[in-house]
Amino acid sequence: MTTTVGIAYISTAVRVFSEAEMEHLLVDARAFNHEHNVTGVLLHHDGTFFQYIEGPADGIEAVYNKIKKAQRHRSIVELLREDVQDIQFSHWSMGCAEVSRNTILELERANWSKLSKQLTASPSSSNGLDLLLQFWHGSTRGLA
Repeated sequence: MTTTVGIAYISTAVRVFSEAEMEHLLVDARAFNHEHNVTGVLLHHDGTFFQYIEGPADGIEAVYNKIKKAQRHRSIVELLREDVQDIQFSHWSMGCAEVSRNTILELERANWSKLSKQLTASPSSSNGLDLLLQFWHGSTRGLA
């Protein structure tokens, strides 16, 4: 049985991307992700990225290693790296949406660790993946 892994992180672009540069980034990411059976979403606001990727462990490692080596961004902060039960974004080799700064901040501050959530169990702690799914399914801004 293949292990499915999910990774969420935020990072900062080295400079603000033009629309054409964002499109080029997405074309490349979608092709590479598809090749490695990785799905996910990329949210962007004014040079700040939030990304969630999921897939087989070996595919995730290939994609995440490429992400970490990319020179288009810096200051990668990993929010989650866990085995996941279900693929949430199976139709998106890389969905993308331009979002508000508040959306990025809310996702960054969310509780991404299942273990941490079980230990703290505070009513104010939100599950990051649940928050992402609420946004994504409620959003009409996601691009195919």
